[in-house]
Amino acid sequence: MFKPHFKEGFSVRAANPDNPTTIPLPDDDPEALALLCIVAHYRGYNVPNTPSPDCLEQLAILVDKYQCKEVVAFHGAIWLCRNLAGLSIEDLSQMLFFAYVLDLPREFLVISKQILLEHVGLFKKLAPLTDNPLVPDNIIAEFNARRDVTGSLINEIVTWPINRMARFRCPRAIKSIGSYVQQLEHLCAMPGTDLFRHLSLGKAFDRAALALARIHIPQTVGSDCGCGCPDMSDFAKVAANRLKRSRGLEFGKTDMTGLSELKT
Repeated sequence: MFKPHFKEGFSVRAANPDNPTTIPLPDDDPEALALLCIVAHYRGYNVPNTPSPDCLEQLAILVDKYQCKEVVAFHGAIWLCRNLAGLSIEDLSQMLFFAYVLDLPREFLVISKQILLEHVGLFKKLAPLTDNPLVPDNIIAEFNARRDVTGSLINEIVTWPINRMARFRCPRAIKSIGSYVQQLEHLCAMPGTDLFRHLSLGKAFDRAALALARIHIPQTVGSDCGCGCPDMSDFAKVAANRLKRSRGLEFGKTDMTGLSELKT
């Protein structure tokens, strides 16, 4: 900041021990600026373990202002490597902004996924990510697109047993479908219902997983019809395994790709 191309650099040219120069920084957050100085001057023993999301947001602004992301990136990755459970959407958004400005794609991906799973309803605004010249305008559209894809994935997996059983137009299949739907509704996990639609994606995953683990389609449901329909008692278990895989690492690598590509 004291190089010639910054205004502060001109003020120190005439400075000396007898006539020190005071540099006013009214636009810089004091806590974030102090943290930036600590990191820049390698005073590692004073570096906090987990700066607040508010501080990280302000630090990101300073990093962009003084073009020093390489100085902060190492510590930044460590600060973002924390348990995200229980953090508010506002806190997560501030941390995502920090990851974006510092060009930390792995951390950006992890935090993006957490926001996607915890947010309820359509994304409309994520301060400080929206209306910010440092962030692409399409970030809200990307979040909503990923939300739609993930919601459709959950619905498709939960209703897969219904669609699979519906291939067989026999009394056994009809009764199995009825049993499955009745249990889904009883467990408040039927896609399309208000109780399920108004959940966050994370809670929808949990609700669906719990329901599929509890649902039981008896092998003896209906009468033997001789049409060659398969045993349907394991269909809920198959769907549960698909749901578990979908929420794992592969879900994060595939369905969040568009958000991570905002960096390019």
